[in-house]
Amino acid sequence: MTAVTISGTFSKDERPNNGLERIADDLIRNQLGRHVVVGIVQFAGATIPGPGEPLSPRVKFLAIEPLSDDAADQGRQMLDQARKLVNLGPVAETLFDAVADVDDRPDVDAGLPAADGGNLPGTEEPTIPGTGSDDGPVSERRRDEWLDGPK
Repeated sequence: MTAVTISGTFSKDERPNNGLERIADDLIRNQLGRHVVVGIVQFAGATIPGPGEPLSPRVKFLAIEPLSDDAADQGRQMLDQARKLVNLGPVAETLFDAVADVDDRPDVDAGLPAADGGNLPGTEEPTIPGTGSDDGPVSERRRDEWLDGPK
């Protein structure tokens, strides 16, 4: 299978087509959340990964918009249908998609506001224990430590 590289930057003139900027604050607040988007891509070049290997196309987004509420549900359904046509299942739900039961998280107090330790996956506050809204982005290492436990 040939890899496809996605170009990740909109030029200054193309920025109105980057709907992700409208959810930038939420992306920071909920770093482990998932967002349903709809977009249009266009071929933007190709690279040769190695001798004798096929060209690897690169695409750029011409436009991308986040979906919410009913539109997000419809977008998920469309994605699941498209994946089913190529013998793939729905995008797997992860620990971060499911709403946690407070009884399953002894370090979480349901009576506390999120900023005081009562945060649950899917809320607008960071979901990794010990991170506050002023702590900045969560590193992959820290996320993995939280998921896998101490090594």
